Amino acid sequence: MIINDEDWERGNPGAPPHVQRMWELCDWDSFPDDASDEKPYLWHPIKGAWVTIEDAVLFDSKRELAALQQKDLLSAVEIAEAESLSARIKELEEA
Repeated sequence: MIINDEDWERGNPGAPPHVQRMWELCDWDSFPDDASDEKPYLWHPIKGAWVTIEDAVLFDSKRELAALQQKDLLSAVEIAEAESLSARIKELEEA
């Protein structure tokens, strides 16, 4: 049993709501110096870091694909979604 709020792994859906809300609080002290209109950053609560939009999409796509791949039996829609996610991940990694 986890007693301290800080001991929860980021992104754990079993974490209490108040812990999940803490993850959403931006760490403004770590905001990147190279941020600009051309290179915007956003706070990623699961990573606990500032990321570019491309990095956030890549991270989230990989998590979605991993969740799909853990299923034993996929529907046709889920197979198509997994293929689409794989293509998007490849495209983002090559960019």
